[in-house]
Amino acid sequence: MGCRDAFNFLLFETHTITAGTFRGLEIGSTKETAIDTIAKLGAFAVKPRPSVDFQISSSNIGNLGRVASAEGIRIMDYRGLAIDIYFQRGVVSLIRKSVPAKENTWFGEGDKVSDVQKKLAALLATQNLSVFPIVYFEGNGWIELAKRGEKIPDSLKGHEAWMFEVSTEKPEGAFFDVYFEDNRLSRIEYRRARIRLKG
Repeated sequence: MGCRDAFNFLLFETHTITAGTFRGLEIGSTKETAIDTIAKLGAFAVKPRPSVDFQISSSNIGNLGRVASAEGIRIMDYRGLAIDIYFQRGVVSLIRKSVPAKENTWFGEGDKVSDVQKKLAALLATQNLSVFPIVYFEGNGWIELAKRGEKIPDSLKGHEAWMFEVSTEKPEGAFFDVYFEDNRLSRIEYRRARIRLKG
């Protein structure tokens, strides 16, 4: 264990759960059961998050294969260019651009994910870009649990990963990321500060 790992271990409690039950959340449970448990834990709201984690630049172009597992990606540079690309059924379904990227024509709706990967490989080889996963959500993305009704909103149910905070866990609350496969809870990532970090 390096110094940084030891420091993080002293400051933070973390758990990765892939079997059994943790804080009432049971691996293998449905999204409906999971969201009921999340509400009982005391979470105020839930937000979708990417189900995969990566950051790709010119230094690791070989990781572009991971783009196919993402619901969407953001392409950015240091000048303010930002292009959000969302995928459905293997093709680009929606593109959103920042003002500096308004006239950009690198990608188009209907492009295959495999073609996006090829274009990105060429772009990353010549430009200072960064690519990371994103998800599409309505509004600010947070679903207030008290207002969700009897069914999970479609804007949340369609995502394979959620995040939420339980502020009542001492000393400063705990953060959960939950992941689903085939609509069943498959992994829980938990992190909590061991000591109060705020002044």
